[in-house]
Amino acid sequence: MLATLLPLLRAGSLGLVSQPRRALLMPEFDRLLQDLTMHMDEVHSKLVDIMRDRLAAAVQTLPGEVRQLAAHPGQGGASADQPSHTVALLVKQLGTLRAVLAPYLLKEEVEFIFGAVARAYSDALSETFEGLLAQDSSCEGVVRANALAMLQAFRDLPLDPTRSSNYCSRLSTTYTKHFGLPPWDQQRLEHKLQQQDHQQQQQQQDEQPQEQEQQQQPQGQQLQEQEQEQDQ
Repeated sequence: MLATLLPLLRAGSLGLVSQPRRALLMPEFDRLLQDLTMHMDEVHSKLVDIMRDRLAAAVQTLPGEVRQLAAHPGQGGASADQPSHTVALLVKQLGTLRAVLAPYLLKEEVEFIFGAVARAYSDALSETFEGLLAQDSSCEGVVRANALAMLQAFRDLPLDPTRSSNYCSRLSTTYTKHFGLPPWDQQRLEHKLQQQDHQQQQQQQDEQPQEQEQQQQPQGQQLQEQEQEQDQ
């Protein structure tokens, strides 16, 4: 945030000093802005690295956990449509990071950090889930619950709306490939189809009076012809 305010501080401060003094201060402000930008980039990278470390640890334990849940459904009170402990923990960590960063960083900074995190999570989890499904079809139910939980978590993140689909594309493709559209996409599709049906019905209703009018015109012409013949 200070890096964003610095140009305003620079303009205000330089306007208050003489020209010789201004020439000395301008390079100092430029150097300070460069240092702040570098520091900000380092902080962003460090946060992304921390989340990647947690992701790497989760990917190590996830396959065994998924196989265990698939072999013993309902173990520990877990439901088949609920994510595993590891994925639930990843979702919780994403929510915690969002709660910590959002009040203090600029919107663009938050979107940048979570964009990098979401892409890393999507790629790694997609690869893990694809491997599990290729090795053991009995894992489908658990994988589906885990993938769906992560996709929902991505939807709740403060991502750049113009790029959000790209960040999560690999995991979204994996889910659609094996399980069909996610519920929210399915609802959107059904809503679109309903709108199209409604438009078609409306169009048909609008066309009916025109068809009736066209049918009535020949009948009227026949009556006129008959009356003319009778007059003759």
